[in-house]
Amino acid sequence: MGGDQVECCDEQGRLTVNGDPVDERAYLRDGVEPSERQFEVDVPEDAIWVMGDNRPNSQDSRFHTQEPGGGTVPDDRVVGRVWAIVWPTDRFELLERPDSLESLAP
Repeated sequence: MGGDQVECCDEQGRLTVNGDPVDERAYLRDGVEPSERQFEVDVPEDAIWVMGDNRPNSQDSRFHTQEPGGGTVPDDRVVGRVWAIVWPTDRFELLERPDSLESLAP
């Protein structure tokens, strides 16, 4: 969210937000690293930083750091949020906010 500092990775290989480690086991598959790229970003107040759950195959904010905005997405460009997994169909699931992010909520 705007105003946050997002970094990967700490000494234990975890993603951190504002210096606090994020437990991503609820949505990253076993063996998937939080990021194969090191980064540290200060998210502008009017933007968000996005990372996919399939990190090795996600062209998310990490891959756009050299573009205008540094990989962040302006708030006025966000039109919704993910609420379900529909493909592949054997992984169909309605999603809730992961408990690991509750401590980061404003």
